[in-house]
Amino acid sequence: MTNVASFTIRDFEPSDTDAILELNVRALNPTRSLEMGAQMYPDLLDIAANFDPGCFVVGVVDGKVVAMGGIVRLNPETYEIVRMRVAVAHHRRGYARQIVQELQRRATALGARRLVLETSSRLLPAQALYESQGFVETGRRETELLIGPTTLIQYEKRLA
Repeated sequence: MTNVASFTIRDFEPSDTDAILELNVRALNPTRSLEMGAQMYPDLLDIAANFDPGCFVVGVVDGKVVAMGGIVRLNPETYEIVRMRVAVAHHRRGYARQIVQELQRRATALGARRLVLETSSRLLPAQALYESQGFVETGRRETELLIGPTTLIQYEKRLA
């Protein structure tokens, strides 16, 4: 567990499901319905079935889930960071950086030698975060999301 000020990172618990579903939708698009968010990200409906133990964390402030993120094993040496979210009211406090660092620590403990992730070209703060943590852009791809055509940027970080 990591604790800085009142922000604590801990393993996901089943009682967090509703909070992470709401955080997922509100962080991506505050006007979207919670049902739509569950349809777009069905892996969040059953964290235990979709993430290995210890591979999905939440960040909590005063008992409320305000951040989250997970890692998924792609192969024995590579994990992908997914579902990184921080509640809008909690942006610019270093919570995302702490979640990324915790996920990196956990991936390293699981034997990962490489972390990868994707983020939207529209999310300039996310790009700055990942680059500040040593991630390097490895490519881009065009995709169609509910918000329209989007460029996704792929990042990679080699681990010790």
